[in-house]
Amino acid sequence: MLKAPPGAPKAAEKPYSDTHHAITRTDPYAWLRDDNWQAVMKDPQALDADIRAHLEAENAYTDKVMAPSAALQEQLFAEMRGRIQEDEAGVPVNQGALSWASRYVMGGEHPLICCGARDAEVAAMRTIIDSNHEAEGKDFFKIINHAACPSGALLAWGYDDKGSEYFTVRFRDIESGAALDDELRDTGGSFGWSACGAFLFYVAIDENHRPHKIMRHALGTRQSEDVSIYEEAD
Repeated sequence: MLKAPPGAPKAAEKPYSDTHHAITRTDPYAWLRDDNWQAVMKDPQALDADIRAHLEAENAYTDKVMAPSAALQEQLFAEMRGRIQEDEAGVPVNQGALSWASRYVMGGEHPLICCGARDAEVAAMRTIIDSNHEAEGKDFFKIINHAACPSGALLAWGYDDKGSEYFTVRFRDIESGAALDDELRDTGGSFGWSACGAFLFYVAIDENHRPHKIMRHALGTRQSEDVSIYEEAD
């Protein structure tokens, strides 16, 4: 039988009220919503110290409550993972003279983005992006999208390494594997190449984390020089 859990941390109550449409609402826990949330989304270290302390106390409480079932948790995790084909691969997609696919390796948490000759088997493809390598040393990593330019010379790929869903887009030479200097920050993760392959169109998000612009990036230039193609003002 599990022991009774220790006392849960209790959030402090702080006076707060606001009035809208002649209705006043009080919320003693409003302080738990950081007014600086936009900055926190980009950098979790910017979180208010009092909020962080309470969240850490809740996490510590959860660890204590769950500690007696640690062995069972490990058993269930192993059983569920044992039913997963860890080295699965996606269906290859042909693009021009090349074929693209994603696959996983045993023990890996993230996909490999692979490329080969048209109609090639996934096993014969070479790895262009190793997401497991890219994730090393990071608490969070998620690759969101990838697209080869029409000529098949370059690959654009997007990732989030903070869990904020502010995606960074990078570029890689497919033949050499070298990374280009171009880097697009604070994107929504959606992008596509121009027919000529000289430009990448991508979705930009605003300070409220909403998609609001389609931007055009010219390869070899700074992001600050990108051109707004369409903007949704409302």
